[in-house]
Amino acid sequence: MAVINCVCGYRLEAADGDALFAAIRAHSNDAHADLQISDVAIGEMVDAAGLTARWDGSITPIECEPEIRKLTPALVDDFLTFFDRDAFMDNPIWASCYCLFYQFAGTADEWERRSGAENRRDKADLVRRGEAQGYLAYVDGRPAAWCHAAPRATLPGLDRSEELRTADDVSRIGSIVCFVVAAPYRKQGLAARLLDAACDGLREQGAEIAEAYPARVPESDAQAYHGPLKMYEAAGFTPHRDAGHFVIVHNTL
Repeated sequence: MAVINCVCGYRLEAADGDALFAAIRAHSNDAHADLQISDVAIGEMVDAAGLTARWDGSITPIECEPEIRKLTPALVDDFLTFFDRDAFMDNPIWASCYCLFYQFAGTADEWERRSGAENRRDKADLVRRGEAQGYLAYVDGRPAAWCHAAPRATLPGLDRSEELRTADDVSRIGSIVCFVVAAPYRKQGLAARLLDAACDGLREQGAEIAEAYPARVPESDAQAYHGPLKMYEAAGFTPHRDAGHFVIVHNTL
C-alpha cells in the first residue's frame, strides 16, 4: 500500500500504479475540476511516485539526537539521494524541484518547461561548485530533512512572486525559503533544529536579518513548505509585512 497526499491535504491510498491513477483521477474530478488536470499529468504523477520511496502512512519515531550538517560539495550524493527518494515520497508532484525553484533566475514560464532531470543536474552542479546553501538533518546516519537558507541576493526566484518582492535592502537579508521533512519524520522537531542552524549560518555570513515567508493558513504539509508561522514565532521572529497568502517575518541576527 502506498500513501500520498494531495497538495490540498487529502490523503490517497493505493495498492499499485493503476489504483493510484484511478484515485488521483477521482479526487481531481471531485475536488479540483477547475484545474482540468489531464490524464497525462496524472500519469506523470504516478510515474514520479514510482521513483520515490514508498510511504505506508506510518510515523517513524526519532529516538536519537538528529545531526544537522551544512550543505557542502562533499554532501552532494546525500542531498541527491534525499531528493531522489525520500523528500517527496508523499507528494510526488513536487519531486522534480530539487529545491532549485528559488535559485533559478529564469521566468515562471521557463521554470514550468524544465524537467526534473534538468533541475537535478543543475542543482547538483551548484552544490559541487559550493554555490548552493542549506542544511540537512540526519537521523540514524541518513538525511531525513532539509532547509534551504541563503543570502536573499542569491535567490532571484523570490522576485518572481509579486507577494514576495521587496524594496528592502537585500544585502542585509538572509532568506529561509524551504523546509522538506520526509513524511515519516514530521512533527518531531526537525524543522525547528534546521531553523536554528539556518539562523546561525546566516549570521556567520554577515546577514543582519533572517527573513522567512510562512503561509498564513496552510491547508496541508505541502502548503507549509516555507515553515509554519508558529515555529517562527517560537524562534523570535515577528511580522514584518503582510503579503497576501504569506506573512513575511523577520528576526534580527
